[in-house]
Amino acid sequence: METIGTTRTVGLDLQIFHVEQSSTRTKPKYHVKCSLCEREYDLLTMEDYSWMQQRFYLSESALASFKSIYAVGDVDLDDLFASIKGVAKLPDHRYHICIEKFNIRSYVDCYYDRRRDMLIGESVERL
Repeated sequence: METIGTTRTVGLDLQIFHVEQSSTRTKPKYHVKCSLCEREYDLLTMEDYSWMQQRFYLSESALASFKSIYAVGDVDLDDLFASIKGVAKLPDHRYHICIEKFNIRSYVDCYYDRRRDMLIGESVERL
């Protein structure tokens, strides 16, 4: 089974001293095929979405789709990230963020713009 390594580093600077602790964990990497769209994905097992949330931007068209699918007036990104059921990695720096709210499932089709260090949600599709 193929695995993905994740590293977490915590540092502390005190005027003269620098203390740093690193830990690495491996998680299984799952290659799955979606029965709905028949695309193949690498399913990422994540517990902390803060990296994504800090860099996330939802385009105007994706925002309108999200509002339409979930019948909401405003989109709260904290609420959106609390509703994540999984993240799938596609080729070419693309991701699908799978969400379930109000018993409705959807995914946000995103791409990572390395130049701007942003994760841009281009569209939202209902499953």
